[in-house]
Amino acid sequence: MDDMCIKSCHAFTGPFAGLCQKIHNRMNTVLSKPSIGYVHRNAKEYPNPEEFKPERFLRNDDSLLTFDSLTEGHYTFGFGRRKCPAYNLASKSVWIAIVRLLWAFDIRPCLGSDGKPIYPDPNDCTSGMSS
Repeated sequence: MDDMCIKSCHAFTGPFAGLCQKIHNRMNTVLSKPSIGYVHRNAKEYPNPEEFKPERFLRNDDSLLTFDSLTEGHYTFGFGRRKCPAYNLASKSVWIAIVRLLWAFDIRPCLGSDGKPIYPDPNDCTSGMSS
């Protein structure tokens, strides 16, 4: 179940409107740059891509899907020959960080004045990094 949650979290990327961003080089030629955000929101591969559904990585018999390096189901670390060479280290580091956070903290939504939990809207965010 934890692997499914990690893969679902990796699917949330920056807000790109279309399949590619346009890049203008010095020769006034438009090159297309694939948008990883759009690839992760492919409705044909992931039904209801905007929903957090870790169970999408389960088989029909409730066992985890097995992934090899070519068909992992997410492209956060790139794909093909340009894939990040430290992919395994990065995946294990993310796994360790999430497990330690879950171990150390009691993570749950805050309660409103009526006593009901308040859930954040995953679409109400800004892109990029902040400190």
